[in-house]
Amino acid sequence: MVMTTGHGKARGVALTSWEK
Repeated sequence: MVMTTGHGKARGVALTSWEK
């Protein structure tokens, strides 16, 4: 999701794991 890049880098890295 694009939310990861838009929300924040800190939480984005963790989210990118399951977001994708």
